Amino acid sequence: MRRYSQRPGATPPSSPPASWSTAASTATSFVADTVIKALMDVQLRTEVPIFSAVLTPQQFHESAAHFEFFRKHFAVKGIEVAEACANTLLSLERLRGQVAAGIV
Repeated sequence: MRRYSQRPGATPPSSPPASWSTAASTATSFVADTVIKALMDVQLRTEVPIFSAVLTPQQFHESAAHFEFFRKHFAVKGIEVAEACANTLLSLERLRGQVAAGIV
């Protein structure tokens, strides 16, 4: 695994202005909203469920302890996402059966 970090002896970059953080947050929110809206549109048009998950660490630092913690944490979260997807598909199948049987 390649890890990107500052070159030895390089001058650390100065902190960006606070407004950059707000702009980045707004842009990220816009992209996320647009992607979610598009996924929902595809689901409604095709009647095929589409699942999406994004796992992002907060307060991440390039250290062995953080790499190990987040590797384990994301593995657990990935399993949770997979289980949620499987449960959703089972629920949809039950609902389809109920609709076909005239129960719902």
